[in-house]
Amino acid sequence: MSSVLNFVRLPHVLILLWAVLRLGVSQFGGMDYAPRGSGFFSLVWLTTISCLFWGALSVSVKKYDWKGTLLSGALIALWAQILIFVFTIFSFAAGWSNSFYIHPDALNLPPGEAVTWSVIFSGRFVGMIINVIIGAIVAAIGRMLAKWAPTPA
Repeated sequence: MSSVLNFVRLPHVLILLWAVLRLGVSQFGGMDYAPRGSGFFSLVWLTTISCLFWGALSVSVKKYDWKGTLLSGALIALWAQILIFVFTIFSFAAGWSNSFYIHPDALNLPPGEAVTWSVIFSGRFVGMIINVIIGAIVAAIGRMLAKWAPTPA
């Protein structure tokens, strides 16, 4: 596990940077969530691309078995989901209504439904489980594309 945690340090740092910048452009930069604001510093796409690349590199560079590849993707996705969870709680507790983390669309709420603590905890918890599984699957797809990945010299 420590080998895999060491292997995924770069995506963890990038995802942390994206999470902070996402909060910054929404809360302090005055950017609207729609139509384009949500795509700025998208944690979903950065996590997906990171899982795909690190899934491929897990076999071509690190020579991990399938378990190591799946763990790489799961750990990258888990880190992203933990940050999303923390920034959602922080944004709601601080009363930052412009934060992308507590926007009703980000929480999959129907129009007009209020954001509450129960919505935040239940939605983000379910999202954490589902997205960790998706991260492992995307890493497995990356592993299958590993023949095009670089190898150590």
